[in-house]
Amino acid sequence: MQQRVIDIIIEEGRKIGFNNREIACYLAIAKRQSGFHPDAANTDSTASGIAQVTDSTARQFGIDDSNRFNARASIRAGLQYLKRIRNKAIKESAHWAADPADHVRHVVSYRWPGTKEKRQ
Repeated sequence: MQQRVIDIIIEEGRKIGFNNREIACYLAIAKRQSGFHPDAANTDSTASGIAQVTDSTARQFGIDDSNRFNARASIRAGLQYLKRIRNKAIKESAHWAADPADHVRHVVSYRWPGTKEKRQ
């Protein structure tokens, strides 16, 4: 299953125009958030799927109860969300424009609810 999920991430990332570095960043997020398991669900929030997007974010990208744990749908939603925050960061800051992957590293290291330490 893990290799299939990785292959889908690469395929879908290329479809939306991500370069190899951006795809690698998304792979890191997916590994950290769900271990590449499409059925992963956070017990402390509504986050679920490969990228652990919350219900409110998921709805914006076509995710509902019927496809919440569908690997491809979850990956598409996560990639679209990452593309949105990347584009917003590029517009808002020359620093992010210099290296959009810095924003992804910030997202991955965010102090997640219910944890005592910042994710490393």
